[in-house]
Amino acid sequence: MDHPSPAAHASTASADVVFSHDQSFHARTGRILSRAGAAWTLELSAPPPGPLEVDTRVVLDVAGAPSRKFRCAVTRAEGRTLELQQLSELREDKRVFPRHYGAIALRWRPLRDAATTDWREPDPFMSFSVGGLSFGVSEGAARDGELIELDFAVALSDVRHRAVARVLRSLPRAPNEVFGSETHDLAVAFVELAAEGRDALADFTLRIQRALARAD
Repeated sequence: MDHPSPAAHASTASADVVFSHDQSFHARTGRILSRAGAAWTLELSAPPPGPLEVDTRVVLDVAGAPSRKFRCAVTRAEGRTLELQQLSELREDKRVFPRHYGAIALRWRPLRDAATTDWREPDPFMSFSVGGLSFGVSEGAARDGELIELDFAVALSDVRHRAVARVLRSLPRAPNEVFGSETHDLAVAFVELAAEGRDALADFTLRIQRALARAD
């Protein structure tokens, strides 16, 4: 099925904007006023949580059948008007218990080279669940099945958690999903993670679900 053209979104489509740039979590409903290529302008139901800095990352969830989700950066926020620059389109998650998108300040490195390899820091806006993460990497960054070391903070908290995870797969992104040097999505499952880390991810998941329920 063909997706609607950009012009079809103007003035008629509704959308949710999900903010997770600090330790709180917010969602706002809105109306798309215009779209010109990768530039979106929306009128929100209420002012966004602020203050918002330019380049703050958000998820734009555009209503439709099916809905479409985009990773975006804020270019201007004034009152209830929000302007966004689309960075990439997010893949639809068809699992029964889908992952959520939020800010995870992550560092990772292959476990086999942990003593000699520098930490790698992907874009913090990634999908997550209590069982694992999926984040952007360059091609060939890790092999399927290998173990990697993780050091992360949830929702920009000062509390960091250490974990070991196994690489499940590395899949190339579609051209419109590429962000900088991150051409692939690396999906990993936790092998070792303390209860505190799982609790932090579970709490973040609940906050997202509550925020989305309030937006509805």
